[in-house]
Amino acid sequence: VVAFLSDLSPRDDPGTDAQRSIGASVRIDWFVDEEKTLTSISAYADSDIEFGFDADWGNVQSWSPFTYDYVSSSDRGRRTLSQELRLSSVGGGAFDWLAGLYGLRLDDDLRTVNQGEYFDPFFDFADSLDDTLSSDYRADSLAAFGQVERALGQNTRLALGLRAERRSADYRDTAGLSAAPDESMLGGEVSLSHELEAGSTLYASLSRGVKAGGFNLGAVPVGRREFSAEALWNLEIGLRGSLPGERLRYSAAVFGHRREDQQVRTSVQLVPGDPASFVFYTDNAATGSALGFEADVEWLIGEHWQSYVHLGLLDATFDEYDGIGFDLDGRRQAHAPAYTFAAGVEWQGTDGWYARIDVSGKAAFYFDVSHDRRSEAYELVNARVGYDAERWSAHLWGRNLFDTDYAVRGFFFGNEPPDFPDTLYTRLGDPRQVGVTLTMRF
Repeated sequence: VVAFLSDLSPRDDPGTDAQRSIGASVRIDWFVDEEKTLTSISAYADSDIEFGFDADWGNVQSWSPFTYDYVSSSDRGRRTLSQELRLSSVGGGAFDWLAGLYGLRLDDDLRTVNQGEYFDPFFDFADSLDDTLSSDYRADSLAAFGQVERALGQNTRLALGLRAERRSADYRDTAGLSAAPDESMLGGEVSLSHELEAGSTLYASLSRGVKAGGFNLGAVPVGRREFSAEALWNLEIGLRGSLPGERLRYSAAVFGHRREDQQVRTSVQLVPGDPASFVFYTDNAATGSALGFEADVEWLIGEHWQSYVHLGLLDATFDEYDGIGFDLDGRRQAHAPAYTFAAGVEWQGTDGWYARIDVSGKAAFYFDVSHDRRSEAYELVNARVGYDAERWSAHLWGRNLFDTDYAVRGFFFGNEPPDFPDTLYTRLGDPRQVGVTLTMRF
């Protein structure tokens, strides 16, 4: 994570964030007969990832007269191999079905080096860090899934789906940590849809999803090494469709969900004065719930004009919280703004010219569950104008035209000697960008 510190000088070791990947996927569809299709999907990916950062987030001048210089670097190799087989009906009938198997093998090896020096000339105190950790991780997943759909009359359809998965993992590192968790997970969905005479569809669904548990690596708070699986129950009722002539398309949905043993990604600084001890880990909150509303409207205003509006409302809170730090019972969850919106208008000329302007925004939100600092609400304006010809196009575009400062992440910890007071550091979103895009088609 790279943070922009408005009150510090530039970092003297900005680090590395690079990835080189090779992947391939093969899909084969075999029509067994007039009623059944067999599908095979095979995929492989191999990635080399380098990540490093200036762990003190400053330079010699910014920390003078203290010597405060820390750096962290990691090299990761990650390989995945997956295979999926599906047997399904051709579809479109009164009774449709699908059954399949899915397997995944993940291999991951990691080497992390943390180095640093600290010297306080006023108290003649010195400390240093030179630590290397290497690890090997393997995980295997095997899942079976199926779905059936049946027509209940001319305009109503019932669907039922189930998925069972068995996941096992094995981890070893040079610090002596070993773990080999195994777990079974079961999820599914039942939904009912009804086609209305006005060209719209009314639907309702109840689903249960499961997110696997696991364990945290490296140094973590006491009792936070492992975390359990999370289950999500979701109920949604919605309406989607269009008016005659397709001049107005719309969708709206109300949903509510409950998360049991909710997994949250949080952070803590284990050792004051050691920035490399600022760690991220996954923890289980007891329960969380949310109630929300989403709506989308696309309107073809006339021959040359069209517009869209999106609105989202969300009330997501912790019913109970069993994490480190604050009592968050009843508090909003992190990165869950009360509202989000986007709207835009586009003009399309008959001679190839076009123009578009969009505005989007969101309400303030909590940055994390480890502290109570919040962002500010913000709005962004983007625009684009251009010309499309048969074989080429030219676009002039601008993003965040008013150069709005807005925070997307926030970290609260001690990083400034000699007292290392807890301070909020934010990662800002992209500033104003203006550019030209030229495209040629051969």
